[in-house]
Amino acid sequence: PVSCVNCHNLSTLTIGVLFRLFDGAKVVYDAHELETERTEWSKVRRAMAKLLERCLIHRADLVIVVSESIAQWYRERYSLSNVYTIHNFPDLHLSEDDAYKEILKRKFKIRSEEILFIYQGLIDSGRSVDLLLEIFSRIDRRRHIVFMGYGALEEKVKQYERDYSNIHFQPAVSPDEYLNYTQSADVGFSLIENTCLSYYLTLATKFCEYLVAGIPVITTDFPEPGKIIDLYDCGWKVPYDITLITDLIERITKQDIRTKAYNASESRDNFMWSREEEKMINTYKEAQIVGKVT
Repeated sequence: PVSCVNCHNLSTLTIGVLFRLFDGAKVVYDAHELETERTEWSKVRRAMAKLLERCLIHRADLVIVVSESIAQWYRERYSLSNVYTIHNFPDLHLSEDDAYKEILKRKFKIRSEEILFIYQGLIDSGRSVDLLLEIFSRIDRRRHIVFMGYGALEEKVKQYERDYSNIHFQPAVSPDEYLNYTQSADVGFSLIENTCLSYYLTLATKFCEYLVAGIPVITTDFPEPGKIIDLYDCGWKVPYDITLITDLIERITKQDIRTKAYNASESRDNFMWSREEEKMINTYKEAQIVGKVT
């Protein structure tokens, strides 16, 4: 018999509850976002999803979410006590090879007195790519940005790269090399537009990856990343406004970066998967989940 079903979204929660009813399986609702408050869903679909979730969620032995703000939303919405936060933090894969520490600056011929910002991830609409392209096409050319990844807007980034000397494109690299490239930049971007409650209450994985790589981050002023910026002074939080973001980018100094990069490096142990993995295993054990937990 199946001893446990781990459900990563509302659709699979339905299947998990069926296994519970007919096979006695334990059910873990391990939602990777605020399921019923997603930007791509219509009001009708959200209402139907909330009704379904309300019917099913009390049959889950554990509810696991990716931020404390989302956990609190679930506790209040459904009067739950079995909600736990397990952050989606990255593993630390940083090479000791000095060749990586300046790899992007060497590739794009960026001088030591200039500043390199980085955007990593899916290069697509709704992810601040257009906003950043507009900003860096207008500002001082000694402030550079590299877009690292792939996606539907990749060709647009390449066109800007041809037209503006401070905009660069770096294709995606293997997961083992990923953070090594990250650490060669000065500042990372984690700018999320407030298009739905799920985005507003989340803690983006990219935000944590920058800190693990030891570089400060510019983030939208949302509850979860905002708390970390306030606690560790490891970056800057800013409203999602092109004028305010541009002003921040233009006034950041090398000394600002050195100070906040030091704080990011000092705090990185708090944002690694090894800590969250231990929490997850202990949570499973406390719930008496049957079977092998890895």
